[in-house]
Amino acid sequence: MPHAFSRCVRWLALGLVVALAACSVLKLAYDQAPTLVTWRVNKALDLEGPQRDAARAAVREWFAWQRKAQLPAISAFMARAQDEAKGDITPALACERRQEIEGWLKAGADRAAPLFARIAVTLTPKQIDHLQKHFKERDEDFADDFLDEDADDRKEAADKYVEKWMERFYGRIDKDQRRQISAEVERLPFDAAAINQQRQRVQNNLIALLRKLQEQKATAEQAQAPMRALLQDAIMPSDPRQKADMQRWASAGCQMTASLHNHTSAEQRRTVADRLKGWSDDLNVLSKAAPH
Repeated sequence: MPHAFSRCVRWLALGLVVALAACSVLKLAYDQAPTLVTWRVNKALDLEGPQRDAARAAVREWFAWQRKAQLPAISAFMARAQDEAKGDITPALACERRQEIEGWLKAGADRAAPLFARIAVTLTPKQIDHLQKHFKERDEDFADDFLDEDADDRKEAADKYVEKWMERFYGRIDKDQRRQISAEVERLPFDAAAINQQRQRVQNNLIALLRKLQEQKATAEQAQAPMRALLQDAIMPSDPRQKADMQRWASAGCQMTASLHNHTSAEQRRTVADRLKGWSDDLNVLSKAAPH
């Protein structure tokens, strides 16, 4: 699905859950998620008639699969994280948990490939042009948010992005923690420009694949393998140099995650433990409930 092409693709499986849970309406929001994703697919691709029906069915099929296949594991993940959050964590543990999330993403992409292929082979050149324009608009939004010409403004935007995510887990953070975030962000081996290059690489690859499928009049079955390869490449690049960069970025992210957590207060750790417990309980209920 198009979510696989967002700048946070490697964090989708957890990020989606956290974003919904942060609003304290996880169960309701998850039930509504297929409708939201379908709307976004339609907007990005300008689908018509039967295409919309096919997209709606594909999205619902994917979420029904995830509800049974992945939510129990994500619930258990959060239950473990609840206990781990009560003490210090190591970068190695943070990376171990990140690899679990990557595993969900890869499995989700593998499941999405044949579903997205059904839609991809029905797209017209005009619809592919529409998607390319949609990506351009998203790129402009990203540039407005994170790629200001002034270096200090770019740094401030990056700091605030991390602060926002930290507060979703731990609640309010203090001035010392904000200063630590700024220092940690400064040490990262990548910046918003590098992330944007990765986003655009995946977007361009998708557009090229869709045009090729359209020109070849490929069937959904023929589109599955290249679509699966593209989705997997969006999670972890197959190019050795790009893969090495991604792994280096991930390692730095694990270092930062452990450092930031280990400088939280006892109250903040109780906050994140309580939130993780609530999310784990909700996901456990969702995994056993029938889709609406």
